Amino acid sequence: MRARRARLARAVRRLRHRVRVRARLRAAAEEEPVRVTPGFSHPSRPLLPSPRLRRPAPRVVRLTALRSRARPSLAHVESGHERGRARRRLGAGAAIVLVLAVFAVTVGIGIVRGASGAAETVPLASEPPSSPSASAVVYVHVAGAVGAPGLYALQPDARAVDAIAAAGGFAPDADRGAVNLARAVQDGEQIVVPVAGAMPDPAAASPVDPMVDLNTADAAALEELPGIGPALADRILTWREENGRFASVEDLLAVPGIGEKLLAGLREQVRV
Repeated sequence: MRARRARLARAVRRLRHRVRVRARLRAAAEEEPVRVTPGFSHPSRPLLPSPRLRRPAPRVVRLTALRSRARPSLAHVESGHERGRARRRLGAGAAIVLVLAVFAVTVGIGIVRGASGAAETVPLASEPPSSPSASAVVYVHVAGAVGAPGLYALQPDARAVDAIAAAGGFAPDADRGAVNLARAVQDGEQIVVPVAGAMPDPAAASPVDPMVDLNTADAAALEELPGIGPALADRILTWREENGRFASVEDLLAVPGIGEKLLAGLREQVRV
């Protein structure tokens, strides 16, 4: 294939050389006029023959055909390159659009989640603080004919039987009927169990503190207070059942019907 192309190239060069030589000769003939020698007749046709149209050599035709065939192939290659570049540009644009779409979807999901989380966040209702004295204990001094006299801490709703049981129970010589085992005990109270056959001491059998405990007193004990009748006593008991123990004497102001004036008269006679 290379040898054929080389031969075609040489033929083309020779043809071009001939054309150039003929052009030079024609130009020289036009510049210098023809000299006529005496006795010599002018020929009827020019000295230089007119160039004849010759058919191109087969090699030239083949080379031209190869060139004409190569041109469509080159155009096809160039068009293929153009299509490849167009495809690459289209692919890059599609990738950019896809990335932007994913980013927009991600941002939208984050905004929706944040809004739903803020809407679902409901402040928890604060639990009502427990009464500071809800878990308090009462201290009772148990003395007399018991197993282990002393000071004992009991539950606020304890009874006299609980206090005596905490002190080791009755002694063998105790007068079991001298003490009301069913009554509620009060904070700071002293329970004295007498010996059988001995004269009971009224002062020892009653509480040391004559003040009424708002958390343990019943309706009868409350009605003995000045200004407290059956209606107010029932309100005090109702408030205690609904709200728990009284934390201070000032909590009586929360009971309907008790004001500052009535509370001032009860301060020295009630406790918690």
